[in-house]
Amino acid sequence: MDLSPNRILADVARAQPDARRFLSAWGIAPNAPITLAEAAITTGLSWDLFREVLADRILGRSPAEIAEPWKACSLLKLVRHLLFRHHEYTRALLNRLDHLWDAEDNELGHDQAEPLHERYHHLASDLEAHLAREETTLFPLILEAEDLQRTGARAAVTPKGMAHPIKILRWEHSAKGDELTNLRRMLEDLKSVPTGSAAPDGTLAALRELELDLSTHAHLEDQILFRRLEQG
Repeated sequence: MDLSPNRILADVARAQPDARRFLSAWGIAPNAPITLAEAAITTGLSWDLFREVLADRILGRSPAEIAEPWKACSLLKLVRHLLFRHHEYTRALLNRLDHLWDAEDNELGHDQAEPLHERYHHLASDLEAHLAREETTLFPLILEAEDLQRTGARAAVTPKGMAHPIKILRWEHSAKGDELTNLRRMLEDLKSVPTGSAAPDGTLAALRELELDLSTHAHLEDQILFRRLEQG
């Protein structure tokens, strides 16, 4: 599939219907007469990240299928992928959602939208804290251990020493994933949008995109990164 920067977005969306949900999450009309590079600029994402996520959506692979090639990669390469492809993208989606809830106030009315906005605010804060925990505690330990292993030195922290933070992070993956799914379903109910149907541009489309990406993110960590650490 040609996803070069000068490719016309409408041509891609017409040929690849699975791309449309991704575009909707970012408020981009699938028939927009703009290039993919111009579309990336409107999202605020880097070109490399925009193209990689778009390719993932077009391929429509499950989290397990996406994760398969990463089983044989070094932990260093996997951590760098998680930081670029998932941590950066999650933060971008959270930033977009922060700005979308005002539109829900106008569409649904403050009384209906505000409770969901509060739920989202707490969830977003928890997700930000989760990403920060990985980036400031677990990931540095992994990178340090990888560096020491290359030199033949003994790591200061063994896989056993990572067991407690891994347990907490695994629980957060499950708990926050469930919270996000419940929030998305509550908004679908308020908007009378059947689960699984095409989402309109806006908050619901962005929530669905966040839910989809977090499922792959969690699978990569739970089933590959954490398992390899536990196995030593």
